[in-house]
Amino acid sequence: MNNFLLLILIVSGSYWFFREDSLKVKGVEGESEFSYILHVTQGDKKKSKLAMIVALHGNGDTPSAFYDTFMKGFPRPARIILIKGPIKYNGGRIGGSAWPIRKSSETKKTGEEIHQIIETLRYRYPTISDPIVLGFSGGAVMSYYLAANYPSSYSYISPLSGLLDLNLFSNEELEPDTSTKVIAFHGKSDSVLHFQNAKQTADKLGELGLYVEFNDFEGGHTGAFTVAKEEIFQKLEEAVDDLVSR
Repeated sequence: MNNFLLLILIVSGSYWFFREDSLKVKGVEGESEFSYILHVTQGDKKKSKLAMIVALHGNGDTPSAFYDTFMKGFPRPARIILIKGPIKYNGGRIGGSAWPIRKSSETKKTGEEIHQIIETLRYRYPTISDPIVLGFSGGAVMSYYLAANYPSSYSYISPLSGLLDLNLFSNEELEPDTSTKVIAFHGKSDSVLHFQNAKQTADKLGELGLYVEFNDFEGGHTGAFTVAKEEIFQKLEEAVDDLVSR
């Protein structure tokens, strides 16, 4: 562990333990562990300096299934890290895991933990610029949380079919040099996380001074995997190209 990271951990008041596929954080509310899987589209998993894409699956999904159904085939050189939701999901076709999105206090707790985990991962692996975060459904709720509370830590944040309780926005002013771009997508006929509520989330981020693109598409909650996927990948490729060119 390098001295800079050690200093961060001491100042934050948390103690970290990690192995290749998991991270534990021990804070004032107890210890939580998050597992993840890692893919590189080009280069060495540990040594190559690449753009980092953190992908957060939807509720009821798994990191490996989310990779296979959505992220697999991404054409740009990148390190893709897929973090597993902390809650066991009962039901659905494949079981899987989930993110806490029903209670604001639980959403906040997990959002804080995910931010700290990504901060650790960005120093664990050679990373070009700030990480990109992409999330679907419950994972998009987490993505919006990061945008609303830690925008300056990320280069691009792309919530797909998600929203955020407006009470979970930070009251702190945006740092003047923040260049984060929020590129959101949402289906007009989404009956799971409703379109209008998602639009309110994106509008609130814009009011805070963030650059926000809110892209709608004809379709429902899972349209990000079908009708909107080509456009989402195009935006993601442009984001990686931007980081590499800096």
